[in-house]
Order: sequence, then C-alpha cells, then structure tokens
Amino acid sequence: MFLQTACGATPPIWDPITYETKPRESTSENTQGTYSFSEMTTKQTDTSLEITSSSLTETTNPLYFTEIEEPTVKAYAEVISEHKTIKVTFVSDHPLSVYLNDNAYIKGYQGEYIDKGYLNYPMESPLVCYIPIGYFYAIHGEFKVTKYASVEPMRYFYETVKVEANMEEAFSAESITVSDPFLDAALKAEFGGTYSERDLSQISSVQIYYYRTTQGEFPSEPSITLTYYDKRLGAYDNATSVYRYSDFFDEDWTGAFPEETLLDMQCFPLLQLVEFRQSRSKTTPSEVSFPEGYLDRILVKEYTADDFSE
Repeated sequence: MFLQTACGATPPIWDPITYETKPRESTSENTQGTYSFSEMTTKQTDTSLEITSSSLTETTNPLYFTEIEEPTVKAYAEVISEHKTIKVTFVSDHPLSVYLNDNAYIKGYQGEYIDKGYLNYPMESPLVCYIPIGYFYAIHGEFKVTKYASVEPMRYFYETVKVEANMEEAFSAESITVSDPFLDAALKAEFGGTYSERDLSQISSVQIYYYRTTQGEFPSEPSITLTYYDKRLGAYDNATSVYRYSDFFDEDWTGAFPEETLLDMQCFPLLQLVEFRQSRSKTTPSEVSFPEGYLDRILVKEYTADDFSE
C-alpha cells in the first residue's frame, strides 16, 4: 500500500482499477472477494500513518512562501577630509550586508571566503563603512545592499542605495593654475576653461610623455593622459582623455622634462599613479627619476575601517 497526499486544494486522484485480493481464511468457508482501492483504504486503515490537519498545513504552506514586508534602509555620509575618506552609515530595522570591492572598508566585517568569492553574513544595523573618496567616485555613490527580512529561513531583498556626500568639505572649488604650460592647457581643455582642486580630485592617474620621435612609421610627440575614477567620465570608454602637444602649440618640443611638472602633481589630491617619461635618445624614451620620498608625498594613502575608532 502506498500513502499519497495532495498539495494545496487539489483533490487526490483515486485509482479506478479494481484489485483482486487473496482468499481470506474463515472458520466457516473460504470466500474470495474483490474490493476497490477506496474500499480497501476505508476498511484497512493503518492509524500509524494518519496525518493531522495541522501537519498538512505546515507542509503545504511553509513559512518561506508567506508574504513578508520588505525592510527599509537609509544611508548617511560624513566626509573625513584629512583622511580622504567618507564614512557611510547604513541604518535599518533588519540585518544588512553591503557589497564592496574590499571588505576591509566595512567596520567589523562578517563573512567568509567561498569558491573564489566572499559570502557576506547578515550584520546588525547600523552598518558602518569607511570608503576612500576615489572609490566613492568610482561607484558614483551607489551601494548594493542586501536587506535580510528573516534569517531562518533566509529571506532577503536587494536595493541600490544612492549616497550623497558634500565634497566641499574635502576639496576647494576655487580656480587654480599649474605651472607647466602644456599641462595647464590640457586641464583647461578638459574642464572647460578653468579647473579647481575638486575637479582634479576626480583624476586617479596622470601620464606625461615629454619626448618626440620622428623615426618609424608612427612618429610620436609629447602627450598627456588623464584617467578618471568614474568610468562614465573622460573622452573614451575607459574613462581617459588624451592630449597631444600639437593640440596647443605649433612649435616642436625639444627640451628636457620640465621640473615644474613634478611639483604640479601636488594639485591632484587623489592620485594613485603618476608616470613621466622623457627621451634620452632619438627613439628610446626613459622614465623620469623621482626625488626621494616623492611618491609618498604625491600619491594618496588609502585607509581601511581599522584605522578609525568608533
């Protein structure tokens, strides 16, 4: 005998086939009878297999499929200008997790590394993150947050939270001018005539090649490449803009790499990379040597949540 149950409101499907049973032994006579399946189950009930109505309710309507209200989340930003960092606090009445490219930005991060990636655990609100401003630019202030309506069973919702930060607290909007004429011309072209520290804070790297070659199929000239944190910016798909010396000047460049260019890099508050090259021969450019400690002064230092006390 098989026990069959039906899900939801669908009635059980009864087997219409008639089954023939073995002869029963009796004190009077042996009688061979036939019974339908419904008759057999009615007459020969095994009480040990009975299922209560409450058990059926739990089986056919598990908690996971009940409707639940989606949690809400709010975010607040505080600019820590001396560390070039933004403190972002996520507040909800439910546990949260947030996706970042480095979990070290999350205060008290909880999760584990599984199959070439991190599995984030639900964390209690408020959830605090310390985000480098450059990374904040890169994701343009949009954070992918997971909101956990329940943990057992796991019920969760996704939301992209847009966070606004006041960059006036970190970088000045007052117009500035760099010393190198070529770099100044490129920045004016890039930012529409004038530029400020806040404009230059969007730049992650500067590459300046101060050499000219006339040999070969593709002669080259001095060039400047600016790369943005935000991939949506720049003149090209990879968030870069490139300027040639001939874009601004008619005469050829014949001098050495200008020393003032090195000092101009102090105007870029969030540089992650600088690369300078000059020509020591007609065809082979070489990297410009930096003074001792130069890169430590020019390149931005990145902080993590452990660098801040609550």
